Amino acid sequence: MTVGWDLNGFLEPLVHLEEKGDEFIVTADLPFVKKEGIEVNVTEDVLEIKAQMGREYCFRKWGTLQKGVSFTSFKKTMRFPSPIDVEKTSSSFNKGFLVIHLPKKKGGRKIRVH
Repeated sequence: MTVGWDLNGFLEPLVHLEEKGDEFIVTADLPFVKKEGIEVNVTEDVLEIKAQMGREYCFRKWGTLQKGVSFTSFKKTMRFPSPIDVEKTSSSFNKGFLVIHLPKKKGGRKIRVH
């Protein structure tokens, strides 16, 4: 599943979800986001990514130099079909890409039908 930047007028990061064996891997494209601007929350069935994007701008107009920073924040919430082992989740952020590994919770038991 991949989600684009613009969804009904709301800013949303590009996110890719992949299920690989015993884990889910979520990759989010977060350009112009610094590591300090990212918040990741996870429960047994929900992942929430919040990020704040700051973009500097500079231009000349009417003989003056205009400088500033524009900020935009966004969040993405995803629900998973099987429970996540919250204690074993991990993430990394490199060059604008956030990668989150979400191992599936091992549990339950097999019962015999008589």
